[in-house]
Parts: sequence; C-alpha cells; structure tokens
Amino acid sequence: MNRPLPLLVLALAFVLGGCISISAPSVPRPAEWGAVQKTEGECPLVAGSYREEGEGPGPASLSYLTLVYPQGVDAVTIVGPSEGKITVEALREGRVIEHKEFPRNAYFYSYFMDPPFYKCDGDTVELRTHYEVHRGSGAGSSKTENVVLQKATDGHLIVMHEKVATDYASVPALFLFWYSYKKSQTWFRFEPIAPSGLPSVQPANSNQDGEGKPLVSETN
Repeated sequence: MNRPLPLLVLALAFVLGGCISISAPSVPRPAEWGAVQKTEGECPLVAGSYREEGEGPGPASLSYLTLVYPQGVDAVTIVGPSEGKITVEALREGRVIEHKEFPRNAYFYSYFMDPPFYKCDGDTVELRTHYEVHRGSGAGSSKTENVVLQKATDGHLIVMHEKVATDYASVPALFLFWYSYKKSQTWFRFEPIAPSGLPSVQPANSNQDGEGKPLVSETN
C-alpha cells in the first residue's frame, strides 16, 4: 500500500520552493486530573473497567473513541497488553456484547503497519484507530486518528484523541509546491468501575468463612 512520506514532502518543499502550512498545537492534559502512573515495565498498565460516559467536550464515549460501536453500552473493559495485543470490550449489564483487538506494532515507524494496532511510548499506550491515504496526479492527502491512553494515580483512564491531516500538491514544471499539516488533540477522562454483575472476591485476610476461604459476593 502506498504511504505518505512527510519528511520527503518537506524536503521537496524546500528544494522546489512553495508554501508550507503547519497547525499542530499541543494541548496539555488538564492539570486538575492529577498525575499519571509511572511505567514499571515495557508498557504502562491501562487495563481495567471504566464507565462508558466520561468527562470531556462533546459526547465523551469510550466505546466510540476505541471504535467499538454497539448500542446501550454502560462500561468498557480494556484487557492487556498481553500476548501481543490489547482487547477492548464493550459491556452491557456486565456482559461483553462486542470487542475489538489491537495487535502490537513493533515497528519504529508506525506507517509500516495498517491499523488497528497499539504501541507503547513511555507512560502512554497509543491505539492507532484509523489511517487513510489518497494520491492523485501531483496531489495527495492522508488522515490519521490515534487514541492515547494513560492511567492516573487515582485509577481514572485519561484519553487523548488525536487527529492528523496532511494535504499536498505540486507543479514541478513551475517549481510550485504546497503542503499542509494539521493536528488536533482532545482530552477525556473515564471513571474506573468494577464490572457490573460480575462476582468480586474479597481479600484472603478478611471476610473469610470458617475454613479460611474468601467469601464471594455479588457487586451491585
């Protein structure tokens, strides 16, 4: 599959002369959401169950951000990274009604693999959810969407939704070149919950029965 080559495009712009338009403001995570858990292994721990509706502009839907589209979702569970993949599960009343898998991309340059996939980068897990490219005679464009996951020290899942769009056109005979790069970032936060309707096991040192076995109780 043909891929856009941003560095080559920029090099051509300098060689041929033309116009470069870059709009890529970095939007910081809201400070009131607290610190992010530090990564101890190769990938940060983002696994857990979270409420479907969260904090953020517009419809803050975790299943929508991760491209799981069933109706009536009340929670989303993230499983992994494990066995080279992350699984996102949409739940309704504690039951999985749809899921999506994101295999690991071990390439240094992300464009070597088609989405969906995930990559680990410091204290974040990046889900590449969408990528498309269009090329014509002397012009082209590409669109990319990423969902970057972090877990706060209070257990909340912090999500940054990033959209990147590039467009370029050239007329080599006239030494004209135009290139545009636009990036937007939006932040969301989702509350951690116990999966509704699933049994929870109490710690072994409390609420034990007469034989020293932990009691199992239903979570409301």
